[in-house]
Amino acid sequence: YHIIMFFMSFWDVIMSVAISLSTIPMPSDVHEIYPFAGTAVGNASTCVAQGFLIESGMDFILVSIITLN
Repeated sequence: YHIIMFFMSFWDVIMSVAISLSTIPMPSDVHEIYPFAGTAVGNASTCVAQGFLIESGMDFILVSIITLN
């Protein structure tokens, strides 16, 4: 039980950090395509990494919840 809760909390923190970065990891040239007032200083790889961490976090949290039930 404690190990499952630890990993669920761990992935929740990872996912929350990735979500809190918001538009920062977006490619810096995105302003040419999509005008918005946010900061974008990343590149395509940072954008993909952010998406991967968010999706992985959601998947691991879901699996943890299912395992606890």
